[in-house]
Amino acid sequence: MERQLLQDVVHVALHGVRGQVDLLGNLLVAQPVRDHVDDLPLARRHPHRAPHARHGTTSRELRNVGQERVGQSRREHLRAAGHRSNGLHKIVHRRILQYEARRSPPDEFDDVLRHREQVQVDLRVVEPAAFGAALQYFTGSKHHNVKLRELAVRKKLKISEYGVFDERGRRVAGRTEEEVYAAVGLPWIPPELREDTGEIEAALAGRLPPLVDVGDIRGDLHAHTDWSDGHHPLEDLVAAAEARGYEYVIVSDHSRSATIARGLTPEQLRDQIRRIRALQPRHRIRILTGTECDILADGSLDFPDDVLAELDVVLAAVHSRFKQPGPEMTARICRALENPHVRILVHPTGRLLGSREPYDVDLEQVFAAARRHGKAVEINASPWRLDLKDTHARRARDLGLLLAIDTDTHYLTELDHVRLGIATARRAWIGPEQVVNALPLDRLLAWARAGR
Repeated sequence: MERQLLQDVVHVALHGVRGQVDLLGNLLVAQPVRDHVDDLPLARRHPHRAPHARHGTTSRELRNVGQERVGQSRREHLRAAGHRSNGLHKIVHRRILQYEARRSPPDEFDDVLRHREQVQVDLRVVEPAAFGAALQYFTGSKHHNVKLRELAVRKKLKISEYGVFDERGRRVAGRTEEEVYAAVGLPWIPPELREDTGEIEAALAGRLPPLVDVGDIRGDLHAHTDWSDGHHPLEDLVAAAEARGYEYVIVSDHSRSATIARGLTPEQLRDQIRRIRALQPRHRIRILTGTECDILADGSLDFPDDVLAELDVVLAAVHSRFKQPGPEMTARICRALENPHVRILVHPTGRLLGSREPYDVDLEQVFAAARRHGKAVEINASPWRLDLKDTHARRARDLGLLLAIDTDTHYLTELDHVRLGIATARRAWIGPEQVVNALPLDRLLAWARAGR
Protein backbone atom coordinates (compact mmCIF):
# COMPACT_ATOMS: atom_id res chain seq x y z
CA MET A 1 0.00 0.00 0.00
CA GLU A 2 1.08 3.60 -0.58
CA ARG A 3 3.52 4.74 2.11
CA GLN A 4 3.16 1.21 3.56
CA LEU A 5 0.36 2.17 5.92
CA LEU A 6 0.13 -1.38 7.20
CA GLN A 7 3.78 -2.41 6.81
CA ASP A 8 5.99 0.33 8.17
CA VAL A 9 7.71 -0.11 11.47
CA VAL A 10 6.52 3.05 13.18
CA HIS A 11 3.45 3.81 15.20
CA VAL A 12 3.03 7.30 16.49
CA ALA A 13 0.18 9.14 18.13
CA LEU A 14 -0.12 12.86 18.39
CA HIS A 15 -1.75 14.95 21.08
CA GLY A 16 -2.75 18.36 19.80
CA VAL A 17 -0.48 18.48 16.75
CA ARG A 18 -1.33 21.12 14.12
CA GLY A 19 -4.95 21.24 15.17
CA GLN A 20 -5.73 17.84 13.65
CA VAL A 21 -7.42 16.68 16.80
CA ASP A 22 -11.10 16.17 17.42
CA LEU A 23 -13.05 17.70 20.27
CA LEU A 24 -12.19 14.80 22.58
CA GLY A 25 -8.46 15.10 21.99
CA ASN A 26 -8.20 12.18 19.59
CA LEU A 27 -5.90 12.25 16.59
CA LEU A 28 -7.14 12.17 13.03
CA VAL A 29 -5.77 8.95 11.58
CA ALA A 30 -3.84 10.43 8.63
CA GLN A 31 -1.84 13.06 10.47
CA PRO A 32 0.90 10.90 11.99
CA VAL A 33 1.23 8.80 8.88
CA ARG A 34 1.65 11.81 6.65
CA ASP A 35 3.80 13.97 8.90
CA HIS A 36 5.78 11.62 11.09
CA VAL A 37 6.42 8.17 9.61
CA ASP A 38 9.10 9.68 7.41
CA ASP A 39 10.62 11.47 10.42
CA LEU A 40 11.89 8.17 11.77
CA PRO A 41 14.91 6.95 9.78
CA LEU A 42 14.95 3.65 11.61
CA ALA A 43 11.79 2.80 9.68
CA ARG A 44 13.86 2.87 6.49
CA ARG A 45 17.31 1.74 7.62
CA HIS A 46 16.67 -1.61 9.23
CA PRO A 47 16.01 -4.61 7.01
CA HIS A 48 14.72 -6.51 10.05
CA ARG A 49 11.88 -4.04 10.56
CA ALA A 50 8.38 -5.35 11.03
CA PRO A 51 4.82 -4.06 10.79
CA HIS A 52 3.85 -1.50 13.38
CA ALA A 53 1.41 -2.47 16.08
CA ARG A 54 -1.16 0.21 16.46
CA HIS A 55 -4.78 1.17 16.21
CA GLY A 56 -3.66 2.47 12.82
CA THR A 57 -2.93 -1.11 11.75
CA THR A 58 -6.63 -1.71 12.14
CA SER A 59 -6.85 1.84 10.75
CA ARG A 60 -9.47 3.34 12.97
CA GLU A 61 -10.30 6.92 12.11
CA LEU A 62 -9.29 8.44 15.48
CA ARG A 63 -6.66 7.29 17.93
CA ASN A 64 -4.94 8.49 21.06
CA VAL A 65 -2.43 5.76 21.94
CA GLY A 66 0.97 5.39 20.32
CA GLN A 67 3.22 2.38 20.10
CA GLU A 68 6.01 1.14 17.92
CA ARG A 69 6.84 -2.54 18.25
CA VAL A 70 10.01 -3.92 16.73
CA GLY A 71 11.34 -7.45 16.89
CA GLN A 72 15.00 -8.11 16.14
CA SER A 73 18.17 -9.31 17.77
CA ARG A 74 20.32 -6.17 17.74
CA ARG A 75 18.13 -4.34 20.25
CA GLU A 76 20.61 -1.80 21.53
CA HIS A 77 21.64 -0.82 18.02
CA LEU A 78 18.03 -0.31 16.98
CA ARG A 79 17.20 1.55 20.17
CA ALA A 80 20.06 3.93 19.55
CA ALA A 81 18.91 4.47 15.97
CA GLY A 82 15.42 5.17 17.22
CA HIS A 83 16.65 7.77 19.67
CA ARG A 84 18.76 9.47 16.98
CA SER A 85 15.86 9.68 14.56
CA ASN A 86 15.02 13.08 13.19
CA GLY A 87 12.90 15.02 15.62
CA LEU A 88 12.97 12.46 18.44
CA HIS A 89 14.50 13.38 21.72
CA LYS A 90 14.20 12.96 25.46
CA ILE A 91 13.62 9.50 26.86
CA VAL A 92 10.65 9.98 29.14
CA HIS A 93 10.99 6.65 30.83
CA ARG A 94 12.06 3.07 30.33
CA ARG A 95 10.05 0.13 31.50
CA ILE A 96 11.52 -3.36 31.55
CA LEU A 97 9.01 -5.79 30.07
CA GLN A 98 8.15 -8.84 32.12
CA TYR A 99 7.55 -12.22 30.54
CA GLU A 100 4.86 -14.49 31.85
CA ALA A 101 6.18 -17.83 33.05
CA ARG A 102 9.71 -16.76 32.17
CA ARG A 103 12.59 -14.74 33.53
CA SER A 104 12.73 -11.20 32.22
CA PRO A 105 15.41 -10.82 29.53
CA PRO A 106 17.65 -7.91 30.46
CA ASP A 107 17.50 -6.35 27.02
CA GLU A 108 13.73 -6.20 26.60
CA PHE A 109 12.58 -2.61 26.95
CA ASP A 110 9.77 -0.19 26.37
CA ASP A 111 10.96 3.38 25.78
CA VAL A 112 8.71 6.40 25.63
CA LEU A 113 10.19 9.15 23.47
CA ARG A 114 9.06 12.69 22.78
CA HIS A 115 8.93 14.07 19.25
CA ARG A 116 9.90 17.66 18.50
CA GLU A 117 6.19 18.51 18.06
CA GLN A 118 5.24 16.92 21.38
CA VAL A 119 4.38 13.60 19.78
CA GLN A 120 4.71 10.71 22.19
CA VAL A 121 6.32 7.67 20.59
CA ASP A 122 6.32 4.39 22.49
CA LEU A 123 9.23 2.32 21.17
CA ARG A 124 9.06 -1.33 22.18
CA VAL A 125 11.59 -3.98 21.30
CA VAL A 126 10.83 -7.69 21.70
CA GLU A 127 12.75 -10.79 20.85
CA PRO A 128 11.99 -12.29 17.43
CA ALA A 129 10.43 -15.42 18.91
CA ALA A 130 7.68 -13.31 20.46
CA PHE A 131 7.20 -10.71 17.77
CA GLY A 132 4.19 -12.26 16.02
CA ALA A 133 2.39 -12.74 19.32
CA ALA A 134 3.11 -9.17 20.37
CA LEU A 135 1.93 -7.79 17.04
CA GLN A 136 -1.27 -9.80 17.14
CA TYR A 137 -1.94 -8.83 20.73
CA PHE A 138 -1.63 -5.11 20.11
CA THR A 139 -3.63 -5.11 16.86
CA GLY A 140 -6.52 -7.26 18.00
CA SER A 141 -9.42 -5.66 19.84
CA LYS A 142 -10.09 -6.74 23.40
CA HIS A 143 -13.04 -8.92 22.40
CA HIS A 144 -11.19 -10.46 19.47
CA ASN A 145 -8.33 -11.43 21.76
CA VAL A 146 -10.72 -12.83 24.36
CA LYS A 147 -12.15 -15.18 21.75
CA LEU A 148 -8.66 -16.25 20.72
CA ARG A 149 -7.85 -17.06 24.33
CA GLU A 150 -11.03 -19.09 24.59
CA LEU A 151 -10.00 -21.14 21.56
CA ALA A 152 -6.55 -21.60 23.09
CA VAL A 153 -8.00 -22.85 26.38
CA ARG A 154 -9.94 -25.54 24.52
CA LYS A 155 -6.63 -26.75 23.12
CA LYS A 156 -4.96 -26.54 26.54
CA LEU A 157 -2.87 -23.60 25.43
CA LYS A 158 -2.29 -20.10 26.76
CA ILE A 159 -1.96 -17.00 24.54
CA SER A 160 -0.37 -13.76 25.61
CA GLU A 161 1.63 -10.99 23.97
CA TYR A 162 4.72 -13.15 24.54
CA GLY A 163 3.59 -16.22 22.62
CA VAL A 164 1.45 -19.33 22.69
CA PHE A 165 2.43 -21.65 25.54
CA ASP A 166 1.53 -25.24 26.33
CA GLU A 167 0.65 -26.62 29.76
CA ARG A 168 4.33 -27.01 30.65
CA GLY A 169 5.04 -23.34 29.88
CA ARG A 170 6.89 -24.03 26.64
CA ARG A 171 6.34 -21.54 23.88
CA VAL A 172 4.93 -23.37 20.87
CA ALA A 173 4.22 -20.35 18.64
CA GLY A 174 4.81 -16.62 18.55
CA ARG A 175 7.38 -15.72 15.92
CA THR A 176 4.71 -14.75 13.37
CA GLU A 177 1.04 -13.91 13.50
CA GLU A 178 0.37 -16.84 11.22
CA GLU A 179 1.90 -19.15 13.84
CA VAL A 180 -0.29 -17.68 16.57
CA TYR A 181 -3.51 -18.11 14.64
CA ALA A 182 -2.56 -21.57 13.38
CA ALA A 183 -1.91 -22.73 16.94
CA VAL A 184 -5.61 -22.25 17.74
CA GLY A 185 -6.83 -23.67 14.43
CA LEU A 186 -7.38 -20.44 12.49
CA PRO A 187 -6.03 -18.94 9.29
CA TRP A 188 -4.36 -15.55 9.57
CA ILE A 189 -6.97 -12.82 10.06
CA PRO A 190 -6.22 -9.37 8.56
CA PRO A 191 -5.73 -6.70 11.25
CA GLU A 192 -8.65 -4.60 10.04
CA LEU A 193 -11.07 -7.44 10.77
CA ARG A 194 -9.94 -8.05 14.35
CA GLU A 195 -12.95 -6.40 15.99
CA ASP A 196 -15.11 -9.41 17.02
CA THR A 197 -17.70 -8.70 14.36
CA GLY A 198 -17.88 -12.25 13.04
CA GLU A 199 -14.31 -12.68 11.83
CA ILE A 200 -13.50 -15.59 14.20
CA GLU A 201 -16.59 -17.48 13.08
CA ALA A 202 -15.89 -16.72 9.41
CA ALA A 203 -12.30 -17.90 9.80
CA LEU A 204 -13.39 -21.15 11.45
CA ALA A 205 -15.80 -21.74 8.57
CA GLY A 206 -13.24 -20.82 5.91
CA ARG A 207 -15.30 -17.81 4.80
CA LEU A 208 -13.01 -14.84 5.40
CA PRO A 209 -13.65 -12.42 2.54
CA PRO A 210 -11.01 -11.14 0.13
CA LEU A 211 -10.42 -7.48 0.96
CA VAL A 212 -9.89 -4.57 -1.39
CA ASP A 213 -6.36 -3.15 -1.55
CA VAL A 214 -4.81 -0.02 -3.03
CA GLY A 215 -3.62 -2.00 -6.03
CA ASP A 216 -7.23 -2.74 -6.96
CA ILE A 217 -8.08 0.93 -7.45
CA ARG A 218 -8.06 1.98 -11.11
CA GLY A 219 -8.92 5.64 -10.70
CA ASP A 220 -10.25 8.44 -8.51
CA LEU A 221 -13.88 9.48 -8.89
CA HIS A 222 -13.88 12.60 -6.70
CA ALA A 223 -11.28 15.30 -7.34
CA HIS A 224 -11.22 19.08 -7.65
CA THR A 225 -9.19 21.64 -9.58
CA ASP A 226 -8.69 25.38 -9.42
CA TRP A 227 -11.79 25.81 -11.55
CA SER A 228 -13.55 25.66 -8.16
CA ASP A 229 -11.88 25.20 -4.77
CA GLY A 230 -8.99 22.94 -5.75
CA HIS A 231 -5.43 24.23 -5.51
CA HIS A 232 -3.96 23.00 -8.79
CA PRO A 233 -4.70 23.34 -12.49
CA LEU A 234 -6.74 20.69 -14.27
CA GLU A 235 -3.65 19.65 -16.21
CA ASP A 236 -1.69 18.98 -13.02
CA LEU A 237 -4.43 16.76 -11.60
CA VAL A 238 -4.44 14.69 -14.76
CA ALA A 239 -0.65 14.39 -14.79
CA ALA A 240 -0.54 13.37 -11.12
CA ALA A 241 -3.21 10.70 -11.56
CA GLU A 242 -1.48 9.40 -14.68
CA ALA A 243 1.82 9.21 -12.80
CA ARG A 244 0.12 6.96 -10.25
CA GLY A 245 -0.73 4.51 -13.02
CA TYR A 246 -4.45 5.18 -12.87
CA GLU A 247 -6.64 4.19 -15.79
CA TYR A 248 -8.99 7.15 -15.26
CA VAL A 249 -9.52 10.25 -13.15
CA ILE A 250 -12.54 12.49 -12.81
CA VAL A 251 -12.72 16.26 -12.76
CA SER A 252 -15.61 16.91 -10.39
CA ASP A 253 -15.66 20.55 -9.43
CA HIS A 254 -18.47 22.11 -7.43
CA SER A 255 -21.76 23.35 -8.84
CA ARG A 256 -23.00 26.93 -8.77
CA SER A 257 -24.80 26.92 -5.39
CA ALA A 258 -21.52 26.14 -3.62
CA THR A 259 -20.49 29.79 -3.78
CA ILE A 260 -17.95 29.48 -0.98
CA ALA A 261 -16.23 26.83 -3.12
CA ARG A 262 -16.44 28.98 -6.28
CA GLY A 263 -18.91 26.58 -7.84
CA LEU A 264 -19.24 26.54 -11.61
CA THR A 265 -22.16 27.87 -13.61
CA PRO A 266 -23.54 25.71 -16.42
CA GLU A 267 -21.60 27.82 -18.92
CA GLN A 268 -18.36 27.41 -16.98
CA LEU A 269 -18.92 23.66 -16.69
CA ARG A 270 -19.39 23.41 -20.45
CA ASP A 271 -16.18 25.40 -20.94
CA GLN A 272 -14.43 22.90 -18.66
CA ILE A 273 -15.81 19.98 -20.65
CA ARG A 274 -14.37 21.50 -23.82
CA ARG A 275 -11.02 22.00 -22.11
CA ILE A 276 -10.97 18.35 -20.98
CA ARG A 277 -11.76 17.12 -24.47
CA ALA A 278 -8.95 19.23 -25.89
CA LEU A 279 -6.53 17.89 -23.27
CA GLN A 280 -7.47 14.22 -23.65
CA PRO A 281 -5.38 13.41 -26.78
CA ARG A 282 -2.20 14.31 -24.88
CA HIS A 283 -2.76 11.70 -22.18
CA ARG A 284 -3.08 7.95 -21.85
CA ILE A 285 -5.31 8.23 -18.80
CA ARG A 286 -9.01 8.77 -19.47
CA ILE A 287 -10.17 12.15 -18.13
CA LEU A 288 -13.76 11.79 -16.99
CA THR A 289 -16.02 14.81 -17.07
CA GLY A 290 -18.03 15.22 -13.90
CA THR A 291 -19.40 17.46 -11.21
CA GLU A 292 -19.98 17.40 -7.49
CA CYS A 293 -23.51 18.66 -7.86
CA ASP A 294 -25.30 20.16 -4.87
CA ILE A 295 -28.45 18.49 -3.64
CA LEU A 296 -30.73 21.42 -2.97
CA ALA A 297 -33.03 21.64 0.05
CA ASP A 298 -35.97 20.01 -1.76
CA GLY A 299 -33.86 17.20 -3.26
CA SER A 300 -33.57 18.72 -6.71
CA LEU A 301 -30.14 19.15 -8.27
CA ASP A 302 -28.14 22.31 -8.80
CA PHE A 303 -27.69 21.71 -12.55
CA PRO A 304 -30.50 20.97 -15.01
CA ASP A 305 -30.72 17.53 -16.55
CA ASP A 306 -29.53 18.68 -19.97
CA VAL A 307 -26.23 19.81 -18.41
CA LEU A 308 -25.83 16.64 -16.33
CA ALA A 309 -26.45 14.53 -19.44
CA GLU A 310 -23.22 15.86 -20.96
CA LEU A 311 -21.07 14.42 -18.16
CA ASP A 312 -19.44 11.01 -17.76
CA VAL A 313 -20.11 10.65 -14.02
CA VAL A 314 -22.31 12.82 -11.79
CA LEU A 315 -21.67 13.02 -8.06
CA ALA A 316 -24.34 14.37 -5.73
CA ALA A 317 -23.73 15.90 -2.30
CA VAL A 318 -25.34 17.90 0.47
CA HIS A 319 -23.49 21.16 1.15
CA SER A 320 -26.19 23.27 2.80
CA ARG A 321 -29.10 23.20 5.25
CA PHE A 322 -27.32 20.65 7.45
CA LYS A 323 -29.83 21.19 10.26
CA GLN A 324 -32.85 19.92 8.34
CA PRO A 325 -34.97 17.50 10.39
CA GLY A 326 -34.15 13.86 9.76
CA PRO A 327 -37.23 12.99 7.68
CA GLU A 328 -36.67 16.04 5.45
CA MET A 329 -32.96 15.33 4.99
CA THR A 330 -33.66 11.68 4.23
CA ALA A 331 -36.34 12.52 1.68
CA ARG A 332 -34.05 15.15 0.17
CA ILE A 333 -31.23 12.68 -0.46
CA CYS A 334 -33.53 9.90 -1.64
CA ARG A 335 -35.14 12.23 -4.17
CA ALA A 336 -31.71 13.14 -5.54
CA LEU A 337 -30.90 9.46 -5.95
CA GLU A 338 -33.96 9.09 -8.15
CA ASN A 339 -32.38 11.37 -10.75
CA PRO A 340 -31.18 9.11 -13.59
CA HIS A 341 -28.00 11.16 -14.11
CA VAL A 342 -26.72 10.84 -10.53
CA ARG A 343 -24.34 7.91 -10.07
CA ILE A 344 -22.58 8.40 -6.73
CA LEU A 345 -23.73 9.90 -3.41
CA VAL A 346 -20.59 11.42 -1.92
CA HIS A 347 -19.74 11.97 1.77
CA PRO A 348 -23.21 10.65 2.62
CA THR A 349 -23.47 11.86 6.24
CA GLY A 350 -21.70 15.22 5.87
CA ARG A 351 -19.53 14.83 8.94
CA LEU A 352 -16.23 16.63 9.48
CA LEU A 353 -14.19 14.86 12.13
CA GLY A 354 -13.75 17.06 15.15
CA SER A 355 -15.76 20.00 13.82
CA ARG A 356 -19.14 18.92 12.44
CA GLU A 357 -21.44 16.09 13.45
CA PRO A 358 -23.24 14.06 10.78
CA TYR A 359 -26.55 15.49 9.74
CA ASP A 360 -29.70 13.68 10.80
CA VAL A 361 -30.38 11.14 8.08
CA ASP A 362 -31.84 7.64 7.96
CA LEU A 363 -29.12 5.73 6.15
CA GLU A 364 -31.27 2.61 5.92
CA GLN A 365 -33.68 4.52 3.70
CA VAL A 366 -30.84 6.13 1.76
CA PHE A 367 -29.17 2.77 1.16
CA ALA A 368 -32.48 1.26 0.06
CA ALA A 369 -32.95 4.09 -2.44
CA ALA A 370 -29.39 3.70 -3.73
CA ARG A 371 -29.90 0.00 -4.21
CA ARG A 372 -33.27 0.49 -5.87
CA HIS A 373 -31.84 2.94 -8.40
CA GLY A 374 -28.47 1.25 -8.92
CA LYS A 375 -26.38 4.04 -7.39
CA ALA A 376 -23.09 3.86 -5.50
CA VAL A 377 -22.29 5.45 -2.15
CA GLU A 378 -18.92 6.88 -1.32
CA ILE A 379 -16.26 6.13 1.23
CA ASN A 380 -14.68 9.57 1.25
CA ALA A 381 -11.01 9.05 2.07
CA SER A 382 -10.29 12.56 3.26
CA PRO A 383 -8.90 12.27 6.81
CA TRP A 384 -11.25 15.06 7.83
CA ARG A 385 -14.28 13.11 6.62
CA LEU A 386 -13.82 9.32 6.35
CA ASP A 387 -17.45 9.24 5.35
CA LEU A 388 -18.95 6.65 5.18
CA LYS A 389 -17.46 5.32 8.38
CA ASP A 390 -16.69 1.62 8.66
CA THR A 391 -19.90 0.45 10.33
CA HIS A 392 -22.06 2.24 7.77
CA ALA A 393 -19.89 0.95 4.93
CA ARG A 394 -20.27 -2.58 6.33
CA ARG A 395 -24.05 -2.17 6.24
CA ALA A 396 -23.90 -0.92 2.65
CA ARG A 397 -21.74 -3.89 1.77
CA ASP A 398 -24.15 -6.33 3.41
CA LEU A 399 -27.01 -4.80 1.39
CA GLY A 400 -25.07 -5.39 -1.83
CA LEU A 401 -24.43 -1.74 -2.70
CA LEU A 402 -21.55 -0.60 -4.86
CA LEU A 403 -19.12 1.75 -3.14
CA ALA A 404 -16.68 4.32 -4.49
CA ILE A 405 -13.44 4.90 -2.59
CA ASP A 406 -12.46 8.47 -3.45
CA THR A 407 -10.06 11.07 -2.11
CA ASP A 408 -12.02 14.32 -2.62
CA THR A 409 -8.66 15.77 -3.62
CA HIS A 410 -8.15 19.53 -3.32
CA TYR A 411 -4.33 19.34 -3.15
CA LEU A 412 -2.39 16.85 -5.27
CA THR A 413 -0.80 15.25 -2.21
CA GLU A 414 -4.28 14.24 -1.11
CA LEU A 415 -4.39 11.60 -3.82
CA ASP A 416 -2.34 9.59 -1.30
CA HIS A 417 -5.33 9.53 1.04
CA VAL A 418 -6.80 6.69 -0.98
CA ARG A 419 -5.11 4.33 1.48
CA LEU A 420 -7.31 5.71 4.27
CA GLY A 421 -10.45 4.97 2.30
CA ILE A 422 -9.09 1.51 1.58
CA ALA A 423 -8.51 0.98 5.30
CA THR A 424 -12.12 1.92 6.05
CA ALA A 425 -13.35 -0.39 3.30
CA ARG A 426 -11.27 -3.27 4.65
CA ARG A 427 -12.69 -2.78 8.13
CA ALA A 428 -16.09 -2.98 6.46
CA TRP A 429 -15.23 -6.37 4.88
CA ILE A 430 -15.42 -4.89 1.38
CA GLY A 431 -13.79 -6.71 -1.51
CA PRO A 432 -12.75 -5.27 -4.89
CA GLU A 433 -15.85 -6.65 -6.59
CA GLN A 434 -17.99 -4.12 -4.68
CA VAL A 435 -15.86 -1.07 -5.49
CA VAL A 436 -16.96 0.86 -8.55
CA ASN A 437 -13.56 2.47 -9.14
CA ALA A 438 -11.95 -0.95 -9.14
CA LEU A 439 -13.80 -1.55 -12.43
CA PRO A 440 -11.93 -1.27 -15.72
CA LEU A 441 -12.84 1.82 -17.74
CA ASP A 442 -15.27 0.15 -20.15
CA ARG A 443 -17.28 -1.41 -17.34
CA LEU A 444 -17.23 1.80 -15.32
CA LEU A 445 -18.60 3.81 -18.25
CA ALA A 446 -21.25 1.18 -18.96
CA TRP A 447 -22.36 1.39 -15.32
CA ALA A 448 -22.32 5.19 -15.39
CA ARG A 449 -24.56 5.27 -18.48
CA ALA A 450 -27.04 2.72 -17.19
CA GLY A 451 -30.50 4.05 -16.55
CA ARG A 452 -30.03 7.36 -18.36
